[in-house]
Amino acid sequence: MYTTFIYEDTFEKKAIKMDFKDSSHASEPLKIKRPTQPKSESKGSDHCDPYSQPGFYDFVSPLLSNITYRSLNKDCQVLDPSPLSYIENDLDYEALRDKTAVLIGDSVDRQVLEQLCSYIKGNLTISAQDSHDKPAEDPKSGGYPRMCYVEKYNLVISNYFFYGFDRDDIWTDKTNVYLKPGDYTKRIELAKSAIGSLNRKVDVAFVNVGFWELARFDRLDTNLELPEVPALREEYTKEYRANLKSFLQQVVSTILPKSSKTRLVYRENHYPQVESGPFFSSPSTINREHRFDRFKVSQLNQIARRVVEINSRYEYWPIGTQIRDIPAGEYMMDDLHPNTIGAVALWGNAILEYIARS
Repeated sequence: MYTTFIYEDTFEKKAIKMDFKDSSHASEPLKIKRPTQPKSESKGSDHCDPYSQPGFYDFVSPLLSNITYRSLNKDCQVLDPSPLSYIENDLDYEALRDKTAVLIGDSVDRQVLEQLCSYIKGNLTISAQDSHDKPAEDPKSGGYPRMCYVEKYNLVISNYFFYGFDRDDIWTDKTNVYLKPGDYTKRIELAKSAIGSLNRKVDVAFVNVGFWELARFDRLDTNLELPEVPALREEYTKEYRANLKSFLQQVVSTILPKSSKTRLVYRENHYPQVESGPFFSSPSTINREHRFDRFKVSQLNQIARRVVEINSRYEYWPIGTQIRDIPAGEYMMDDLHPNTIGAVALWGNAILEYIARS
């Protein structure tokens, strides 16, 4: 059975229709199997990461599973056939069995998870903020955790929502999409509790903090009546670097299960289809030309890359740079969110490969 949810997008006041298998309203919680022992051997267990290598996307084929990244490092190539090809053809792919991945970010991660889950025939559930064993109070809200469960592989992929590094609940006026608490330190505890309720080790965690920070900085500038410019002020770049460094440490030390030797992959920000538009609140009559300016996106990406590079515990996935020159209309659903091609072929297949290699 499929259910259609229509909710207002997190970044723009725009209704988005999503169809997916309905297991969120079942009378009983979804039963998730514990990983079997011994655990199956993963292909590419040496953690070769072709997505961190110089290369490009082959964007010629109309088949989603054939849109693949071409690494220029002959010793570190993407898996061929791809994990998506195996799943599309209903073939066994042991490298995905008993695996668990979490996406810690925003509505981009939510859209990727929902569309990918539908495509790989998983069951999507929407749960309470602190536990996957309890249903969400309002399944239409984008702020609740999502979990995709693929029973054939006992595969779990879940996502957890953060309003950037906000500490002051500045988005309470966004009543159509806001889900308290906004304070990211409080949401850390909620994510920790929800991930703990999975009762599984986490193989790989994808982390991103970007567009909500650009929106927050933009609002702060507006409140101070500062002129709008296409670059971030220096104090914002320093604040972002310090917050991101602290947040990644907290993901490892607080959010993720202590028993997990989890790969932590920072997902680079992609470049939005439209940089200008109404001020980031609803309702709004204030137009902002540089709200998500490409230069600002690049600034955050360069800071994030540096934070990741100085800690060998983290990995960097430059997805934003890799797809920057693909026409946005080919893979974007709206200003900021990927359509099925983007969510499945560009983001999704790479996520499955990271999982398979973990």
